[in-house]
Amino acid sequence: MLQNPRCGLGSFQRCNFGYDAPYLGLGRSMSAGWYIHDSRGQHGPFDEHELHARLKGYVELADIHVWRDGFEDWVPAATFLQQSAAPAKLPRVKGKWTLYGLGVGVVLSLLGAVLGKGDLAYLVDWSAKSVGENVAYMALYAATVALLFFLIGLIADIFSRPKKTKGDVVPHSALDDLASPDHRTKHRFNNFIARNWRGEYPLWVSYWIVGVGSNVAVVAFMLMLTSLVWPQNGFWPFANLAFFAALWLLISLALVWQFVGVWRSANVRIAERAALGKGAPWAGLAKFVMLIAVLQSVAAFVRVGVPQLSESARIAFMNDPDVPDYEIHLLNGGTEIEVIGGIKYGLAEEFKKILKASGQVRVVHLNSTGGRLAEGAALNAVIKENGLTTFVATKCMSACTLVFAGGKQRILKKGAVLGFHRGAFGGEDQVDDHQGGLQRRIFREAGFSSGFIDKALSTPNKDIWTPPASELLAEGVITSVNDGGGFAISGFGAKVSRGGLDQTMQKAGAVYVALKERSPDFYNELLDQLYTGISKGELEGNVIQVLRAKIFGHVRGLLPQADDAVLIAFANLAADQYEMLGKSAPAACYAYASGEGGNSYADTLSPDLIKRELALDEQILKTAMTRPPDRDATATWKKIGARLAAKGMSQEDFALISATNLEPSKHARYCDVIIRFYREITSLPTAEAAIALRDLYAGKS
Repeated sequence: MLQNPRCGLGSFQRCNFGYDAPYLGLGRSMSAGWYIHDSRGQHGPFDEHELHARLKGYVELADIHVWRDGFEDWVPAATFLQQSAAPAKLPRVKGKWTLYGLGVGVVLSLLGAVLGKGDLAYLVDWSAKSVGENVAYMALYAATVALLFFLIGLIADIFSRPKKTKGDVVPHSALDDLASPDHRTKHRFNNFIARNWRGEYPLWVSYWIVGVGSNVAVVAFMLMLTSLVWPQNGFWPFANLAFFAALWLLISLALVWQFVGVWRSANVRIAERAALGKGAPWAGLAKFVMLIAVLQSVAAFVRVGVPQLSESARIAFMNDPDVPDYEIHLLNGGTEIEVIGGIKYGLAEEFKKILKASGQVRVVHLNSTGGRLAEGAALNAVIKENGLTTFVATKCMSACTLVFAGGKQRILKKGAVLGFHRGAFGGEDQVDDHQGGLQRRIFREAGFSSGFIDKALSTPNKDIWTPPASELLAEGVITSVNDGGGFAISGFGAKVSRGGLDQTMQKAGAVYVALKERSPDFYNELLDQLYTGISKGELEGNVIQVLRAKIFGHVRGLLPQADDAVLIAFANLAADQYEMLGKSAPAACYAYASGEGGNSYADTLSPDLIKRELALDEQILKTAMTRPPDRDATATWKKIGARLAAKGMSQEDFALISATNLEPSKHARYCDVIIRFYREITSLPTAEAAIALRDLYAGKS
């Protein structure tokens, strides 16, 4: 242990400095006398020039200390050399770090606005956002960077400010700092964090022990913060923003603390080696590595941190403008409920309230392009808890599939699609850990096959995978596919308008365009009926059946006025339809051909036959016109009867054509006769066939 130099300032012999009294009386003032303590003891006094010369003679300075009058204790020689070489401290510029940060933020924001691509593309999107929204987005970015720099500067000020007491004189140089009563205790803080900040630890401790240890501590704290703040079932926007703000602030503080500690420790090491006339390459390398680490971290913050903070702020303060608003409304007398629009904050809670108030909901209609995964997970939990069936009439994409997976029965309407991909936040795809990720967990609990989940979560967020219904069935994603007739009509939203329905129908097929053009009154009647059915949430099967029956009757009423070629094509279509139905179900053929079953069997026809019928309906509407009376069809019917008789048709068969309420045993025979009847008519020359068909469809024969 070093002796206290004050032990013998009045009697040098008792201090055992290693020199006798006459040697100390060479005219040097005590205030200018410097002493050295090494393994051999204490030596001095020396003037400052001689002190430096003697210190250069040591191979290592680790155990060498110096002292002079006014010091409370011995000072490490390396610290003395570093401080004596340091320039006088310049006064701090208040707010300079804020100005630096604001400048960086403004420059990068302007670059994002001008370039609009690469890592700066997230700053602006002039094609999708308004000018005001983009300006606000850029201002938020600039303010975020400015705040980060300000906090760094503030912390630097706190840890480096000397502790002032009454009568303190602000040191004019770093060397004067050593002459204070105790240069180590003049700081407000002397804990582990403060000492590393001041570079008081050896370089290897600052770089390896403190660096690695602090990195582990940051990761551990981040995991703890994630488990406490980051939700698995729903989220609060402000907590989301606080999470990312705390995360990046922690990373920034840890990085700055590591950087300053290593940098100052490296400076001490360089000073020690310089005093011995030697270089310190490892210290220089440590400083270079830390510079690279800072640059990499700044790049990561610009690429990842700023988008995360910006998106979190938009969710918290701007109602998540990138996700469409949602609508929830009851259907079919309150037994079904529809969710349409974006999956965003508040949806699960509002859905839960409506569900509790109605008390009889059994089916959830989902028609959404997606949204936030956490909110989708929250809604999934509500649906599972209540044992509801999920149904998609149009499309359910991205986060909507998490909601869909909660259904006890998961039903897809013919033609509807499910779309899958990885989640993303702040422009970065989320990593699928193949174990406990949110999407993977929910899909696995729903019974999706592992292969399907792998493929779904390997799809980048910028893409969307829409597998066919057959694959969805095989992989356990859906439980069935149907025509939607047993569910309420959906997919239009609660704010559906008559004008919007008009546009939808005009896009649905050319037959509706022809109806509006040639039969506007009838078309408006259809539109009103559809609007009423949707507004009341009626069963889709009932609404569609009524509309089809009306269209069927209207078009068939115009059939006798259509062109000859259209008439013959329609008769050939009828024969093909009856033939298809007769092969599988003679009763269906009879009901459809005789008209006793109305149009109820139209859905059982093949897509090709339905397509042909719609095309012919359009042609009937377009060619229908008032025509002069046809010549008498009697001769034509006699000709048809003779030809059919010659081919083996009996009088009993002829009687079946006009019979009603036939017993089931005669349905197959009726189907065969009616098909032969139509084939015979269409085999006649065009003019004769048209005369017979016009007479037949007009109900004259």
